[in-house]
Amino acid sequence: DDDEEEEAALLRRARKRLARIASDESDNRKLGLDDLRHETGEGQWPQDVAAQRNFDKRPCLTLNKLPTFVNQVLNDARQNRPGIHFSPVGERADKQVAQMLDGMTRAIWRNSDGDTMVDTAMHNSAGAPGWGYARVLCDYESEDSFNQEIRLQRITNPFSVYLGKHKDLTGADAKHAFITDDMDREDFEDE
Repeated sequence: DDDEEEEAALLRRARKRLARIASDESDNRKLGLDDLRHETGEGQWPQDVAAQRNFDKRPCLTLNKLPTFVNQVLNDARQNRPGIHFSPVGERADKQVAQMLDGMTRAIWRNSDGDTMVDTAMHNSAGAPGWGYARVLCDYESEDSFNQEIRLQRITNPFSVYLGKHKDLTGADAKHAFITDDMDREDFEDE
């Protein structure tokens, strides 16, 4: 009974925090959806004006130049990939350890398809909605092992992330974050 009460209290706190974050971000999310419509070329004309022009059999020309500028930023980011490099600095620094850590980082990046992860986050940041996310996860190698492996994961839908208040541009100082996922009730019960 105590465990169930603790779990219920935890879920209540989580729902309350998620509701607060969703409320705080609501205006920004509305603007992000509007940006998404503009990027696809849909939101260039106000609905009432477009309807009147269609009724009058007049064209509604859309010359969407935004993707050109977004691609310019993305191509520059692809040519200048971010990377992690360990430098041995200090008295106890060891060049071999730094090389080993470089190798491990490259393996994590390669196994996780880090380039696609960065491309997705960059596209969402440079284009619509104006913000993008990626995840760093630790999973057990197998069910009977205590060894964990680090994995990077892209987040294709930036609207699925709810990040609590933060001052750091990266959001690293946020105390709470939620990643939502829509699923059928049957799938949820099976999982």
